[in-house]
Amino acid sequence: YYTEALKLQPDFPEVYNNIAALSINEEGDVKSAIDNMTVALAQTLKEKDDRFLITVYMNLARLSGSIADYDKAEYYKMKMMEAMGFPVGFEEGDDGDDDGLVE
Repeated sequence: YYTEALKLQPDFPEVYNNIAALSINEEGDVKSAIDNMTVALAQTLKEKDDRFLITVYMNLARLSGSIADYDKAEYYKMKMMEAMGFPVGFEEGDDGDDDGLVE
């Protein structure tokens, strides 16, 4: 059904997300799942759908972690937090040990 849906509407990131879920859950095919999620990410960024973008980044983080690509998993987690509206990352010169107190 998903393949038929893509024939009717090829720019349908939710379908690619669902195909990725089937790939990993039914077939154990992580590569195919990541490929489909990458397509979903590109389409979601093009559509500027911030709500679904959170889901895509979360799924890419999980998939990357499952293949021990921890750098990519952390990157996608950071992007997910940004999409949720949380500021992430350090500014240049920030050593991360600021306790928030003014001296």
